[in-house]
Amino acid sequence: MQYKGMDTILSIEQPVDGDYKSAFTESHLREFAFKADRDIIVDSITLRGTSKPSAHEDAAALQADIEAAKHWRFKPESVSSQKKHPKKANGEKGPAIITDETQTILVENGYECFIASRHVVIDRYKQEDNSKLLNSDKVNPIQLSCFANRCMSIAEQMGNTLQRTSISTSIKERLDFSCAIFSPNGNLVANAPHIPIHLGSMQFAIQYQHQLWGDKLKHGDVLLTNHPEAGGTHLPDLTVVTPAFYGNELAFYVASRGHHADIGGIGITSMIPDSKELWQEGMAVKSMKIVSSGTFLEDEIRDLFNKVSEYPGCSATRRLNDNISDIKAKISVNQRGITLIQQLCEEYTLPVVHLYMHGIQDNAEVAIKELFRNVHRDMKGKPLRAVDWLDDGSPIQLEVTIDSDEGTATFDFEGTGAQTYGNMNMPISITHSAIIYVLRAMVDMDIPLNQVCLNPCRIRVPEGTVLNPSPTVAICGSTISSQRVTDVILKAFGAAAASQGCANSLGWGMGGKDPLTGKVTPGWNYGETVGRGSGAGPTWHGASMNTLPMILV
Repeated sequence: MQYKGMDTILSIEQPVDGDYKSAFTESHLREFAFKADRDIIVDSITLRGTSKPSAHEDAAALQADIEAAKHWRFKPESVSSQKKHPKKANGEKGPAIITDETQTILVENGYECFIASRHVVIDRYKQEDNSKLLNSDKVNPIQLSCFANRCMSIAEQMGNTLQRTSISTSIKERLDFSCAIFSPNGNLVANAPHIPIHLGSMQFAIQYQHQLWGDKLKHGDVLLTNHPEAGGTHLPDLTVVTPAFYGNELAFYVASRGHHADIGGIGITSMIPDSKELWQEGMAVKSMKIVSSGTFLEDEIRDLFNKVSEYPGCSATRRLNDNISDIKAKISVNQRGITLIQQLCEEYTLPVVHLYMHGIQDNAEVAIKELFRNVHRDMKGKPLRAVDWLDDGSPIQLEVTIDSDEGTATFDFEGTGAQTYGNMNMPISITHSAIIYVLRAMVDMDIPLNQVCLNPCRIRVPEGTVLNPSPTVAICGSTISSQRVTDVILKAFGAAAASQGCANSLGWGMGGKDPLTGKVTPGWNYGETVGRGSGAGPTWHGASMNTLPMILV
């Protein structure tokens, strides 16, 4: 079954009361966090049958067979073994793997397996209570690593779900998206290895929404934002933010950000080469509730996209349905993250999860401070300096001064060129993002990229520069500027990691609103990103360039 006009199909088993409509609505709300005011259609009907052996088993004989198996015990010879955690070795059986010619069975801790003459029986003999193994007062270093990987895994599963459920080539094929988990106050906790510039700047977006809405958000609410003043990168990167409640308490935020290939504006694609002001670059929103108490506000979203055509020379998006579908995909992705977080809280309790969430962040801060001290020692206390230029000659200049005693560093971008009357400007959040990314890349530890990486950093970016422009300037080219500032930071630290420092986006097409006559005609567009190569080094080969297409027809 599916909502008419939507792409998502759910398989609904026959309900006991025969009410398929209610069963579908409840299932859709559970899986995707919203319901729609649309007709529900039946896409296909499947009949499933099961066969039984001709000789009916006698229940009493079967039970006797199983009971006999429970009393028959043997110790198989193990192929290999590994010591268990001492806190879990108190008489527990398993894990074990049982194999034969046709199957492999995993018997986990807390379960025991009995092999009868015709059946394999697995019983749960103990209800594990992980919350008793941990307390909410002190962090266990081993469990800290486990929690860090659990959180990163949740974000990674969100990303995998978004790739599967999205429609546009930009997200589905180019993988221009990011997913992450945030603390109740909006600080980045953990992420998957997605787009670095998204991840470092998304915390600005979440904190903006948190401060704006406060305790007014309820279960079933979802927000949309993309404006640079609200923590956005450039307008095509639409961010969907969902508060995650555990009971009645706001436990986390989850968010997904993806690049939409067409959001309207004066150009053919969302990467507009000649924009001068922000309003020319398409749909912009600081904050909008797109799901309210579980109801998807589709009409309001469509109006938001269509409103772009009211500006001089601007067309509305040519791919409105794709945009709507991808927004729905992000909503469902966030719901996936919330479900996994709630399972984690059920397993360990919310206080324990919050304790280790802060532990993950504190661990990152310690790692960054150690990095600064090592760099200070290697550079014999000298400041780190670097400069590079954009294609129009605007300089990006940086001086990094490290305080070895405190383990802190000051990133001073004094001398950076003034904002331009073009689109090479970038929001201040991206500079923070670039610093987080470079520091995380240089740390020789497996830690999640998160907000606390910046705690030992003082960042000074002069206002009115290309890295900290006024709110109304065009920012579409921030994809290029962001990579150039990343190159400058890497250059300052002497890290051989920079590429050619350009996003290499191009696009063409036709249709939309004629800027002279105002006539709107159907159209199409095509966009492409040429992947970046990298140079060879003393002990490694260079990476070849590749092309990632972004096709819209």
